[in-house]
Amino acid sequence: MDAKPFSISKSAAEILSVARRNAAQALVGGYGALRDYAEDMNRAFASSEIAWYTIEAKDTGAFAQLVHAEKEALFAALHAAVQAKYVIENPGASKETVAKQKYSNPSTIWARARKYAAESDPQAQNKGIVEGEGEGEGETGQTQERRSLLLRTIEECTTLWKAYERESQFLDDAAKSRQLKLVELLEACGIKRDALKV
Repeated sequence: MDAKPFSISKSAAEILSVARRNAAQALVGGYGALRDYAEDMNRAFASSEIAWYTIEAKDTGAFAQLVHAEKEALFAALHAAVQAKYVIENPGASKETVAKQKYSNPSTIWARARKYAAESDPQAQNKGIVEGEGEGEGETGQTQERRSLLLRTIEECTTLWKAYERESQFLDDAAKSRQLKLVELLEACGIKRDALKV
């Protein structure tokens, strides 16, 4: 995926460490700092050719490994914040009981951070905003998150490209042409061709 190693400065790593801890503590405490964390991630990885929030779990390469390491560090911070809160609320709890306390679904937090980062990234932000596309809340779906057209384009074109790729041995020329157009559109959105994986 990456041709050259990617690293961030020591000051950017320190900023991420503080932002990660603050986000974890705020999430566990009921007040959100996730947008600030996502924006700090954008600043820390601003010099990368690939937007950090486009890295998928199965992606490899030096930059992807750096993003995966940050994801694991966020998960650890979320779990640590839950454990700290548990100790405060249950002062006599055993170490084993405390160690079992985990944030219930850290992957959801990571997905939201990626979404917020895409929305706030000044280098990738599309002017149009689509309402009613994204995670809804409640059974009625009355409260909906906003997704930028750029993020929607990247997600939907990547999904279509993967479907074409899985069926590549059965594609006729017209279908291959459509798949190539999807790649061109993704490249126009800042996604490198070699970053696409099934």
